[in-house]
Order: sequence, then structure tokens, then C-alpha cells
Amino acid sequence: MALGLKMLRPQPARLVSICMASEFVDLSRPYLESHLADPSLFAPVEVLTGNILDHDFTADLRAARRVLVFWDAHGYDLAIDLLARLFPQLADKAHLALVHDMADLGYVDPACRRYDSVPLWHAMGSAPPKFILGDVGTQYEEGIALVDFLGRNGIPFRSAEASYFPELTTHQVSELEGHFGEDFSRLGFWYHFSLNEAGGRPITFPPPVAPVIDSAAAEPDPGTSADRPSLLRRLLGRRAP
Repeated sequence: MALGLKMLRPQPARLVSICMASEFVDLSRPYLESHLADPSLFAPVEVLTGNILDHDFTADLRAARRVLVFWDAHGYDLAIDLLARLFPQLADKAHLALVHDMADLGYVDPACRRYDSVPLWHAMGSAPPKFILGDVGTQYEEGIALVDFLGRNGIPFRSAEASYFPELTTHQVSELEGHFGEDFSRLGFWYHFSLNEAGGRPITFPPPVAPVIDSAAAEPDPGTSADRPSLLRRLLGRRAP
């Protein structure tokens, strides 16, 4: 990302990264900055250690003319929160959202549609997608919220594979493989969308997620969310009276 910003110079650009892990700030950045030929590489990079659910995007977006959202955070509740708080602020700006950990199953081995034979595959992770929504294979619950949201608004959800496979020529593939070797693949495992493709139609956004407090349950350890049911599980577990 920092190298991409360097390529945009002298066009002003900045990167804001939010993560609950602090390894980049504590380990990677100090090491890289001491070994870089260009000490200014990380000047436009702001890495924040914190919970995305607690972050106010207003100041970050106020002066932005174009925005790229790289989405690699997981969970249904988090997706609903971002769709409710972040994306309404992007609707009138040029923007693109890239969502990681999804595969276009129209371009992969049909065996990827199978259930795994290991009983804990859904909890522990494996090659088959956790959830399949048409041809969208997603490893995490944010895929459910995104397909639902984009379907409600008639906004396309496009895969990297749908570009790489039909659009790259045989010569271009050979050239890329020559440059990058095994690091190049037509399987991108990411999708992209933009509210700019709503075609002028009004966009419906989900309401913000309200915290649910169960007074009858024991108070959970504040350092973990293991005992806190997700919104998706609460919705699926709700019974009609």
C-alpha cells in the first residue's frame, strides 16, 4: 500500500489502517524504517491499533476525493456496522471497496463446493468455503451481509477471477508468470464493489447494530467476545412466538 502511494506522488494521498493487533507498529514498522532506502515511504501511512467498531471515519473522509477500502476484517456484525456507518459517507465520493477471502466458484475446481469431511471444518477452517451464496464462496460471515446488501440495492459484486480469466491473454499470463513465478495466479480470492454503480437509485443501508445486553446471563470477560453471540447467530436463533 505504501509503495502504491509512492507511485501516486506528487498527488497527495494517505493510508489509514485499523487493526486490533499491534505487531506492525511494534515490530514491522521500526524494522522497515531502519532498512528502507526511501525513509519517506511510510510518511503518509497512519496505522491505528484499535477496534474498527469504535473508529469514527468522519475526519478521515472529510477531505478525501477518492477512497479505496481494502476490507480484510471479519464478521457479520462488523460488516453491518461498516455498511451502516462507513459506506453512507462514501456514497457521494468516488470509491472502490476490495473484499478479501472470497472466491468466484465459477472459475475454481467444482470440488471446492463440497463440505469438508472433518467435523470441525466450519469452525477451524479449510479449503472449502464456509458459505456459498450463488457463485460467491466466502470464508467469513461478512460475505453474507455483503451479498445481501448489494442484492437489495442492485449493485454488482464483481470478482477478481471474472477479470483475470476472460480478460488476460495467453501472452499476458505468460509475461506475468515470467515476472512473478508462482506468486502470480488468476485466482485472486477477492471481490470488489462501489456504491457509485447504484445508477442514481436511492441506497438502503442497514441500521447500526445495537448491543444486546442479557441481564440474565453472567457478565462475560471484557477481554473476550467468545460468550457474546453475533448478530447473525441471534437472528438465526430467533424463534417465532
